[in-house]
Amino acid sequence: MATGEIQLTTQAALIPVSSFPALKRHASSGTETPEGWILAFDAGSSEYVYFQFKVPADYASDPVLKIYYSMASATSGAVRWNCNVMCTTDDADDLDTAAADSDNAVNDTVPNVAGELGIASITLTNNDSMAADDMCVIKVERDGANAGDTATGDAELWMVVLQYTTS
Repeated sequence: MATGEIQLTTQAALIPVSSFPALKRHASSGTETPEGWILAFDAGSSEYVYFQFKVPADYASDPVLKIYYSMASATSGAVRWNCNVMCTTDDADDLDTAAADSDNAVNDTVPNVAGELGIASITLTNNDSMAADDMCVIKVERDGANAGDTATGDAELWMVVLQYTTS
């Protein structure tokens, strides 16, 4: 058994009708000025996005969501990340009535310099019985209204990665 992963970029995010982060273009001030897309999650409010994908055929177990982010200004405190999972199986689940499993959450201490990369890990113990070949939707939320979210300023989401044990 090995570790597999699915990379989900900010450009692949499904933006909800309300309570969503701003999609922004980010340019480095360094040499060659690399650019990328970020989702800027506000402090003090709850904002979220969805990622939709097919669970790989070699998926066996132990999903962990890794959230790659930076902070626009905060250099102390924690960011509260919640995620939930909805999986549907071929010819078994009604997409009109399917619901996500309970939230998985982590309070992640922000990097001590604004703009530095932080990686928050959430073990998806509530994973809606995720199985190979399921269609899956993962909701990723900064819960800025939660008492555990003490960081000020935007949390800038660069990408999320779903890691799992392969068969």
